Parts: sequence; C-alpha cells; structure tokens
Amino acid sequence: MEPISASLENYLECIYFLHEKNKFVRVADLAQSLKVKRPSVVKSLTKLKAKGLVVQEPYGHVEFTSQGKGLAEKITKKHRILKSFLTQILSVDERIAEEDACRIEHVINPQTFKNLTKFIEFMGLHGSRTGPPWPHKFKEYLTTGKTTCRRKKGKSSCPDSPKSRREVK
Repeated sequence: MEPISASLENYLECIYFLHEKNKFVRVADLAQSLKVKRPSVVKSLTKLKAKGLVVQEPYGHVEFTSQGKGLAEKITKKHRILKSFLTQILSVDERIAEEDACRIEHVINPQTFKNLTKFIEFMGLHGSRTGPPWPHKFKEYLTTGKTTCRRKKGKSSCPDSPKSRREVK
C-alpha cells in the first residue's frame, strides 16, 4: 500500500481512540474530536474507504477493515512511544510532548524510529544499574544546568557514563 498523508493518519488515530472509548464512531464524533467540519470528515472518510482502510454504510458508524486497524494500531503505538520518549527521557512538558509526538510520528524515518525504540528498550533494561539512573541526572541538569558527575584525569564519577563502562572492561 502506498503511504497515506499525515491528515489521513490523524483520522485513523482518532477513529482508533474513539472506537476504544465509545465502541462505535460517527462522523459527528470525528468532527468534534478533530475540530473540523462534518464535510471535511466525509471527504477524508471517502479517501480512507477508497484505500480499503475503513468501511461505513451511508450515515452509519465507521469501522476499520483489518488493514485499517493494523495501520491505526501502528500509528498509535508510534505516537505513544514518541510521547513517552519526550516526557520520560527528555522531560518535555506533557502537553508539548503530545503536540510534538503528533507532528513527529508522520515524518520520522522508519530507521530512526526503529533505533529510537531500541534505545528506549535498552534504557528501560539497563538505565539504572547503580545509583540514580541517568535520566534522573539529565532532569537535574535540565533544571540546574549542572551535573553531579565530576571528571578527574579522564575518569568519570558517574557509574552509568559511557566512559566509565569502557574503563571497567
């Protein structure tokens, strides 16, 4: 399948969230959630139907096809991972992270996203072996502009720093 526009991805994501919340999705629900007019929703749904991603009887509820649901789940997962990275790793404000994740999810290269996901998984598994984990130290640095790690003669006092890990080998 050829890629779809960011706008249509937003529709799929919105349908997904509304379906989880209400178990059914109407044109009016989409218009209200996306803050657009009903004719705009109808036009976008026509495009999604033509791509085989949703089905809808005239004036009926919007349903995903299996292909549409899979794509919506993928988009939603990408959004959640990006928002998690922005809030938990970079300490970005929740509202800003939501807006940024929504923008980034549509343009991020698949390789970049794959590596970002691997990075998050890695840090979740290895981020806090001894002492405070580095994300905590990063948040402290964001707040104060100072780090509690000190370097003396090429050695770091931070147990999780890359240089310290190399020195241990």
